[in-house]
Amino acid sequence: MKSMRDRYFENFEKIQTPADNRLGFKTEYRYKGLWYAWDCGESELRREKAVLLIAEAISAILYIIAATRRVEFNALRITAGFAVVSIVPFLGELWGVIRFTFIKQPMMVMDFNEIRDCIQIGTVVRVILLAAAVLTGLFTLIFQGHMSLPDALTILAHVLTAGVSVFIFLRYRKLNFRILRNVSGKAGPEV
Repeated sequence: MKSMRDRYFENFEKIQTPADNRLGFKTEYRYKGLWYAWDCGESELRREKAVLLIAEAISAILYIIAATRRVEFNALRITAGFAVVSIVPFLGELWGVIRFTFIKQPMMVMDFNEIRDCIQIGTVVRVILLAAAVLTGLFTLIFQGHMSLPDALTILAHVLTAGVSVFIFLRYRKLNFRILRNVSGKAGPEV
């Protein structure tokens, strides 16, 4: 199994150039892999980045509102477990959206794959965990006969949080990208 260092440097070539040091050369790494760029105009890309970042903020606010309410839904161990574990994929999703928002074009293969995987895997796992929390909590409260309006509002906030994650997933999947050739370490024509 390759280490992270080996996987990173497999897209780079090692070049030794003359230098005024005691060795007489310096080692440089030049990127030799493919480049990726979003296939849309600059204004459309800026809008998509803003939409995803705002959606991520709304998702975080809804989650905090749902998780901090003092209701029986949040006191159930199984629902609290699913909801707390859903923080981990949320952090991955958040990292992917932040990277997508601030990365410059064109981007290296590793950057593109990291953004894509964080957003897609993070949103899917988060929706599954929140759905499990909502369904188990809903059935438990209904069968115990303790369903109240604050519980229903908390469940609605979790459902809306999952809905925003689905929105982020679909919006990101809608974006097209181009694969560019590598010409002397710089992005060149399309493949």
